[in-house]
Amino acid sequence: MHGIVHFDLPAKDPAKQGEFYGKMFGWKTAPSGEYLLVTPPEGLAGGLDPRGERPVLYIEVANIPETLKKIEELGGKTVLAEMKIDTGDGGDYGKIGLFADPEGTLVGLWSK
Repeated sequence: MHGIVHFDLPAKDPAKQGEFYGKMFGWKTAPSGEYLLVTPPEGLAGGLDPRGERPVLYIEVANIPETLKKIEELGGKTVLAEMKIDTGDGGDYGKIGLFADPEGTLVGLWSK
């Protein structure tokens, strides 16, 4: 736990970006609503997010609300409180949260 488990890259056109990364690095893609899941042949899986403004790394934690509380105690700020990942297909993809560290870097949290 507490390792990086997922990444998001911003993509105005996820399908076009997915094609680029597929041809360039052999990444497989799968649509999930307007979001595009990407799976490299090795390493960390992630996604191409049309709503994203910058890359975000997600760290696995046991409890997002408790982690956000500690982050705030240490000078960080909650950007997105715990939210269930809902792709509309009924699958359980866990929950996410977002915070800004004391220097303003956006970082994600993920929990099953």
